[in-house]
Amino acid sequence: MVGLPSVADFVDRKPHDFLSGAVPWPERVYRYLDEVGFAALQRGSVRVSTLRRFREIELGARTDAREGEQTVELELDPGFYPVGLPSHTTPATAQVLAPTQIDKGARVFSREVLPDGYAYCASTAYDPAAASGATRCVEILDYRRFAAILGRHVTQHLAVLAGAQRIEPHHVFRVVGPVNYSDSVGKARSLRDRNDRQSGLLKARRFDFESEVRACWIAYGGSRFVAPDAPHLDVVDARLWDLVREIPVPTSPTMTCPPTLRHAQ
Repeated sequence: MVGLPSVADFVDRKPHDFLSGAVPWPERVYRYLDEVGFAALQRGSVRVSTLRRFREIELGARTDAREGEQTVELELDPGFYPVGLPSHTTPATAQVLAPTQIDKGARVFSREVLPDGYAYCASTAYDPAAASGATRCVEILDYRRFAAILGRHVTQHLAVLAGAQRIEPHHVFRVVGPVNYSDSVGKARSLRDRNDRQSGLLKARRFDFESEVRACWIAYGGSRFVAPDAPHLDVVDARLWDLVREIPVPTSPTMTCPPTLRHAQ
């Protein structure tokens, strides 16, 4: 079974992330850029992209078509379910209201796909593998404030979209934290048991060299999610450039203490 969660399931989610205090804020955060992205940042312009864009982007081995998905092996009691499996065990869009027999020893899996929203990715790794061909690197000196500034602009844009899509009142689900890399299928009584901890912070283990930290924003209201209007959103705020310093792109794993080329003012 695979599908999207319901809005109702999103309302009470409390992810374990930087914002909840469950995970300490990182000491150092880096962003790897090409020349175009670096020039934009100098002008105070930062691009955030949709989760769907990250799933579709064609970067060869870096492609992750299952970005933001969570698979759970359900711990269901054997028996006959006359109206289908309990609603809390399946994504809202994958519920089947039909008689279902679960035999002893049977394995039942349920997969939830995170609704589309905006995300900004950085890294805690100063490493050539994480740089992956980038020509520029900056250290984000105050990641908490940097993410907060992005969040204010993204939230304002989502408010405009919510009004245009007649989704009022609306709310924004916000998660800022380290990505969880795992190929294992967790066991749980429900999808919620797992996704409360990891919503928006999921990626396959083969990407763990990225050491990614992610800020993610998803808007919802009533029974609907707010749909992004484009694959990218360019946030323009002069303060963003003041919160970074340029450092050399790492070319060797031994480069652990990047010297300062430009101090934030």
